[in-house]
Amino acid sequence: MNGGRATEWEAEHTVSAERASDLIGARFPDLRGAAVEALATGWDNTVFLVGGEWIFRFPRRSVALPGVRREIAVLPGLAPRLPLPVPVPEFAGQPSPEFPWPFWGARRVPGRELAEAGLPDGARTGAAAGLGAFLRTLHDPDLVPVVAGELPRDPLSR
Repeated sequence: MNGGRATEWEAEHTVSAERASDLIGARFPDLRGAAVEALATGWDNTVFLVGGEWIFRFPRRSVALPGVRREIAVLPGLAPRLPLPVPVPEFAGQPSPEFPWPFWGARRVPGRELAEAGLPDGARTGAAAGLGAFLRTLHDPDLVPVVAGELPRDPLSR
């Protein structure tokens, strides 16, 4: 804190594993009491493994909220059209007095990050081709109207 104000580097809302357990258990009784383990904390989200099977994402900054809402809305329709698995929100927590923003949970996607997979040279070509096919499909402009209707314009033209 800087003179009572949060700096731009501090999250607006932080969620601990204990708080995530409370929020998830309150909204999704089937997951009440499941083990909650912190997996990662990024700029926009904190991610937890729940019950060894589910991944839950909690936003940390209000700037991430449009993306969170878009993921909840678009990923279920996008996932079956992609050549590799992606998380599909099966649990969507709505804002409440306990946590003012939406959050979501998806079944854990098996595997490892490609950069950490330690693939031998001979296997990298196949992995690169698979990744290329995934990215080509994901970024196909014809896919947008099918799954999202319209996406916001990126002010940075990415």
